Amino acid sequence: MINCPKCNEENPPKFRLCGYCGAPLVAAPPALPVREVRRTVTLIFCDLKGSTALTERLDPEAMHEVKERYFTTMAAEITKHGGKIEKYIGDAIMAVFGLPLPHEDDALRAVRAAAGMQAALTKVNKDLKAHYGVTLANRTGVNTGEVVATDDPTADQKLATGDAVNVAARLEQAASEDEIYIGHATWRLVRDAVEVKPVEPLELKGKSERVPAYLLVAVSWYGSWVITSSAVSRPVITVLRLGTEAMGLVQMIQQALISPAAACSNIATVPGPTSVRMVPGSSPHCSSQNARSSADSTER
Repeated sequence: MINCPKCNEENPPKFRLCGYCGAPLVAAPPALPVREVRRTVTLIFCDLKGSTALTERLDPEAMHEVKERYFTTMAAEITKHGGKIEKYIGDAIMAVFGLPLPHEDDALRAVRAAAGMQAALTKVNKDLKAHYGVTLANRTGVNTGEVVATDDPTADQKLATGDAVNVAARLEQAASEDEIYIGHATWRLVRDAVEVKPVEPLELKGKSERVPAYLLVAVSWYGSWVITSSAVSRPVITVLRLGTEAMGLVQMIQQALISPAAACSNIATVPGPTSVRMVPGSSPHCSSQNARSSADSTER
């Protein structure tokens, strides 16, 4: 039988027009067979910490509302960057970037999504603290590698399997509260857009050799640097406008991050289509330099 697209009534397969409303009937095309594909993807594992203790403190209805707010916020950040939630495992979220359609920057999308999840949780915690007197914490692992999955675009789960999935989960388990660990393959793909702190190679369950990992400290965010960890102390750099000299600006930022004088400079904007310049910061060292410069100007 064929359902009418207008009135949804059933019609025999030989009917070209609906016998009830007269609308044209279009037979559904045969479904393509679902295939298994081998694909390089980037995976996120993010787990909520301390939920068992919260369950003892909060009323079941309040706890449900807290978790609903948390998972909705995390899912929004993942989908905003082009990822797809593969499944929920208890309080953990597994997301994949690169299925069903790959992007050349899937690794960077995933890292930005992980940073966005952390930033969004900070905002959510303000409301949860005000309404329920609690705050949430999570830990995240990001890893890139080959998986085998189905290519069905309508499937809720792609059933991605492979060593990359296991490593992403282990990275998440090794991370501390509110930290993001990224694997070596992911770091190689995004190293020009992130600042990381290498950690001791991890001895992960099921792995014969130690696995290199990196603590995500900051990630470039469409013209800005977003701090994700306080492990490295340095000034926050925010770029408000980019023009044709964007590449030169990126090089200037990279130099500022590795130079001891970086603490004396911030990125500022002035009116104009390509308006970025370095201006003195507010550290004591800068203040003394500024004072000497002002004195020199006065003498002249």
